Amino acid sequence: MSIKKCKKCGNELNVKERKCPNCGYKLKRGGCFLILIAYLLTIVGVSYYANYAKEKEQKENTNSNIYSRSWRSPKNNEYATFGKIIVNSSISVCSEYKVKQINDDEYLIACTNDGENWNYFVINPTISQIYKAHYKITNNISPPR
Repeated sequence: MSIKKCKKCGNELNVKERKCPNCGYKLKRGGCFLILIAYLLTIVGVSYYANYAKEKEQKENTNSNIYSRSWRSPKNNEYATFGKIIVNSSISVCSEYKVKQINDDEYLIACTNDGENWNYFVINPTISQIYKAHYKITNNISPPR
């Protein structure tokens, strides 16, 4: 049995008591609960950071793969599929285009009307979606040719 002194009157008491029997001073219990909460928050924070770092690395690897790949002409049924999505999205800067595959479902498309000024889009033929490529990609990529 552990004994401690009351902070108010100095009476010796059992550590399990909640208040001093001599003066009635309420005793504070150990901070185990707060320590547990702090420990759990630390684990959650470290897990979040580790996941964030992993996602960032994967994104950078994907981007570096995009930059290192060569531009190519659409092949097989890509020309018809991509062309249909481009036309249905009212994109008028695409009389000629080249592609780079980003992943299984997405392609980076470089479009031009004059062969010199290129506009970049990301296209997902699986869901017939096209959107303007992010400036971080377009600023780091070389145009076709």
